[in-house]
Amino acid sequence: MGGLVFSQPGSDGEPALKTPRMSPEVYRKLKAKYLKLFEAIYAIVIVAPEAVGKTDYGDVDFLVEGPRSDQRPAETAEGLGAKRFFHNSESVSFAVPLPSEQNIVGNAEKAYAQIDVRICQPGTIRWQCFLQSYGDLWQILGVVNRHVGLTANDRGLHVRLAELESTDWRGSLVFLTDDPTATMAFLGLDAVAYETGFKTEEEAFAWIRSSRFFSKAVFEQRQEKSDDRRRVKTRGMYRRFVEEFIPCQPGVDSSELVMSRGEVLSAALTTFSKQEEYKRMTDTYRAALAEKTLFEKIAYTIPLTDDKLNLVLRGMKRWVFFDHGRPCLRNEAELDDNKQPVWSQALSPDGEDEVLRWVKDNWLEVKSREQGRVNKAKSARKRERENQERADRERKEKKGRSRDEEDEERVMPWNRTVTSQCG
Repeated sequence: MGGLVFSQPGSDGEPALKTPRMSPEVYRKLKAKYLKLFEAIYAIVIVAPEAVGKTDYGDVDFLVEGPRSDQRPAETAEGLGAKRFFHNSESVSFAVPLPSEQNIVGNAEKAYAQIDVRICQPGTIRWQCFLQSYGDLWQILGVVNRHVGLTANDRGLHVRLAELESTDWRGSLVFLTDDPTATMAFLGLDAVAYETGFKTEEEAFAWIRSSRFFSKAVFEQRQEKSDDRRRVKTRGMYRRFVEEFIPCQPGVDSSELVMSRGEVLSAALTTFSKQEEYKRMTDTYRAALAEKTLFEKIAYTIPLTDDKLNLVLRGMKRWVFFDHGRPCLRNEAELDDNKQPVWSQALSPDGEDEVLRWVKDNWLEVKSREQGRVNKAKSARKRERENQERADRERKEKKGRSRDEEDEERVMPWNRTVTSQCG
């Protein structure tokens, strides 16, 4: 199948466009032609290295950075001679006529090629090109790296913090680098071989195999998720690596086992000087976990459930301060979250039992104060709403009276004239 963006009718009601797969010769001609055209529009234009040995292509992918003007997609489409285009914030797709030698479909519909343009943020195009190079290369490397806690996304290479990732995947990522050369060096991959290019798919597979984090067992023992099953079904290069290349690889003895996840974390933090960020993230996480754990114990102490319990827990944060590690009640609620005490840090050493006893003795008072504050706030909002509604009514009534007076003013001169004539 070819490009799919234009396989559905256009938003203007135009019929779907035929975008068949292209031969390597047609692909190369289109790539050369539109590379020159896009270089007049963008400061940097790149086509990522294609998968080795492809016999046909569904589209032509360009990476661009640094627009030379504020030209709109519609203007670009017109300059390219595109039949139709589709765009979002990160990319634009154009349907352009296929060269005449391939555009032979009898008397039926005309055929087009899909040109995809990925618009990169300043300074990111080298990394984006790295991720898209050689077909499924990074699909495979993603599996190689996953088991040692490494993740590559469109922002760069990251190491994951194991204690965070199960509850906060995004928050568990420590950014390492978005430099392809530095990434290959850390993974133990030959940058020169990558830049030179792979002549065969087997060369690309052998290059992946040379990673210091490669483990045959990871592929043999993997528990496939839905994304993995989809890749095996739809990504030919990935499927051949898993089903044909991996079984032919020799096993390893214990002396050749890859680094543990903890060792990789330590190496990553050292290599990319991320120790301070790691400490900040883990300190923040552990503080939040300690607070969460303490409030779970506090909740267990209070004989309430659901909304009533939540009311008291919020009240504990708003009505309590600590004096030398001991909880005390405020005279006024503190509604600023940033000024409320972090209980797990404010209590005295070994003071958890004392705090729980205090909660048991004072939760009813906290409940009463917080409920009173809530009721007072509701009443104030109700009065404000009623006052606003009253003001709106008065404004409408005043506007209506003004309109009536204007109408009367327009009528009165005529009435006065008639009265004068009759007199």
